[in-house]
Formats: sequence, C-alpha cells, structure tokens
Amino acid sequence: MPFWDMLWHPIKLISMEATKLSMVYSKPPAPTQTECETLVSGIEKSILAMVSYYYSLPKSQGLTLRKELHTKVIQVVERVQNLVEIVSKYSGSERLQSTGLVWEETDDFDDLPKDNREAALFIIEQTTDLVKDALQEIEQALELGGEDDYLNDILDANEPRNNADEWSESDKTVISTGMGLIKTVKSTLKKTRDVIKTNGNCNCENNISQLDDICDYVKKLSCIVDEMTIVLYPPIVIPSVQTKVDLLDSSISSILQILKNSHVTSSGDEKWIEFLYKAKQHNLDKITEALTMNDHNL
Repeated sequence: MPFWDMLWHPIKLISMEATKLSMVYSKPPAPTQTECETLVSGIEKSILAMVSYYYSLPKSQGLTLRKELHTKVIQVVERVQNLVEIVSKYSGSERLQSTGLVWEETDDFDDLPKDNREAALFIIEQTTDLVKDALQEIEQALELGGEDDYLNDILDANEPRNNADEWSESDKTVISTGMGLIKTVKSTLKKTRDVIKTNGNCNCENNISQLDDICDYVKKLSCIVDEMTIVLYPPIVIPSVQTKVDLLDSSISSILQILKNSHVTSSGDEKWIEFLYKAKQHNLDKITEALTMNDHNL
C-alpha cells in the first residue's frame, strides 16, 4: 500500500475518535471514567499509528517533504491534546470549536505535498507571499514618510515630534534602492518556482537533495528580507542595512548558482540566470552608493 494511503487511515480514525469523544459530552449523562478512558485510548492508538507512519517515510524522500509532514503531525497532536483537556470542562461552543480544529487539521492532510518537488513549490510560494508583503509594507510606510498613522492618532497632538523617527530624503533614496534589491529576490523566487514546476522531479536521490538545497536558500532569503524590512525603518543605521544587503547579495548569488548546477535548469536557462545576476549587481551598486551618500550626510 502506498505511503500516503497508509498514513491517511489513522488520520481518518483520529477525526472519528475525536468526534466520538466530543459527542459523548454533548448531553447528559457524562461518560463514566472507564468510557472516557476507552475513548481517549482509541485516539492515542490512532495518533501513535500516525506518528509511526511519519517515521517510516525515508529521509531520502526529501527533508523538505519530511519537515512539512512533521509540522502537520505536530499540529494534529496539539489539537487533539487541547480537545482532551477541555472536553469535560467547557460548554458546548468551546468543545465544538476545539473539535472543529481537529477536523480542520486532519482534513488538511489531503492537501499536503506528496513528494519533495511539491514540498519545494509550497515553500517557494509561501516565501514569495512573504516577500510581496514585505515590499507592500515598505511601499506603504514610504508613502507615510516612515510614520504610523495609528500610533500618531493615539499620541497627544501637541507632543513634540522626533526627527529621528522620520525618513530624510537621503533615507528615502536608501529605501528605494533597497526595494530594488528585494524586487530582485521576488523575481528570483518566481523563476525558481517556474523551473521547478516545469523541470523538477524526484527520480533520484540527487535530484531530491538538490530541491532541499534550493529550499534551504529560499528560506534564508525570506528571513533576510524580513530583517531588511526592519532595519529600513527610521532611524536608519547604515552598518545594519549594509549587513542585510551583503547577506541578500550572497544568498541571491548562492541560489542562482545552485539552480544553474541543478537538474531543474539547462543551457537554455543561462540567459535569465545571467540577467538576474546583473539585476542583483545593478541594485547592489545603487544601494551601496545610496548608503555611502547617506553616511556622508550624517
């Protein structure tokens, strides 16, 4: 029997056993201790079966895939633990909500990636969304001049304003050029997703391992972009921004190099890889110049 068919069996049982446990408390009389222990024991056996099947998935099938499955297994266990803890203590609405969360987590198993290629695509799409959000956040903040309208509303209108909490014109130049580098990250993620979707496969352990390597750098890009967004807020500290710029530079170069040497690209992909290298360097030069000018203006 295929791995995913075997795994799906205890998942369905967990959902069914959780429903039984919830229903016996839906109306009086409450179950006896023996009845409750029997129901909980049934859930425990199903959870142990799920965990056992998880560990039966070979690491050679991909670390990215295993991490996604591991996350979902942990989420199911936590939801069931929460249900068991509250089922006899709270009213119907809390119990039903907790039961619904178990159903939600178990139903999500059907949408999990089934191989390392699908897992890689999921990670890249997730990271792309985070990068888009970061760009949008900076764009909105730039329109506000680095201020937060909500915070301004709750502050005393007569309170003196601190210039250190606002962007100068030279700061805004740094922001604009920084956004250019982040947009290069976004373009790199898009092309990475496209080539994995078209050419990625799990036909051998080497190809699976290459997908894991790509995902490792994709996750690093996400963290660095998030940190870059933070250091671009006023007051801008030049060394902090420079550190994040250097990390983005290194990570973009690394992921392009990995793509170039992996099974997901061929000689026909060299042009766009070279284009992204040049786009990265162009934006790197611009932000380096902006940081230098900003430093001189201090």
